[in-house]
Amino acid sequence: MSCVVSIKYTDGIRLMTDGLAYDLYGVVTGKLRKVWSAKAAPVAVAGRGSQAMVDRFAKSICGAADNLGVDEMLRTVEAYLCQLRTRQLPHFELLIAVWSESSGARHFIFTTHEKSKGFEPWCLIEQPEQVIGAPQINPRDVSPPITTAISDPLFLQRHGADMMELMRRCFGRVSMLHDDSGYGSVVGGQCDLTTVTANGVETVTLRTWHDRVGEKIQPFGRNVVPMNRQQRRALERQHSRA
Repeated sequence: MSCVVSIKYTDGIRLMTDGLAYDLYGVVTGKLRKVWSAKAAPVAVAGRGSQAMVDRFAKSICGAADNLGVDEMLRTVEAYLCQLRTRQLPHFELLIAVWSESSGARHFIFTTHEKSKGFEPWCLIEQPEQVIGAPQINPRDVSPPITTAISDPLFLQRHGADMMELMRRCFGRVSMLHDDSGYGSVVGGQCDLTTVTANGVETVTLRTWHDRVGEKIQPFGRNVVPMNRQQRRALERQHSRA
């Protein structure tokens, strides 16, 4: 598992992702940003599972959006996925967040496997207001306490990093796609917040952890690099203009 949280608002999508790669036993293999964005079109893609497949499909989707436009890209992806149903490909999942020319903020999921209940493989499925693909936490346990409603577009900006901090402390199976995978913490590297609006895509890093390559994630170690007050205020100004 990893962390992908997407929330739809009237003015766009807020998408939170972590930034760490690890093997089936939870040993860190590298740090990476797990969200891709189109060069011009208001499209962002996040994924988990086979990193090679996620990277390939995410780049193709972003490229198609730049070349065709968002609505035509969605129609093309939907048709293309139907053609792949019988292909034997490494398993992965993608979340596609867009600002549609015709209908504004939308986000979709597709998966290549049947282990995600409620999601038919190789189908582009539009999602309601919230998509949470992350370890489950109790919002009451977040520290500092949550003071902003989830209906506020600033919710993830103000509380996302603290929520992810708590997710790091949740231990579970490293990969739901492999029954022989190990157990451990599966969220780390960095906390990125991506905003998709009619004006485009912007990604900022809210927090960084010094998780070490070759080791398992140590969620209780002193490895966090928090944003200072000046950085937080600059981020809030950026999002107030988005």
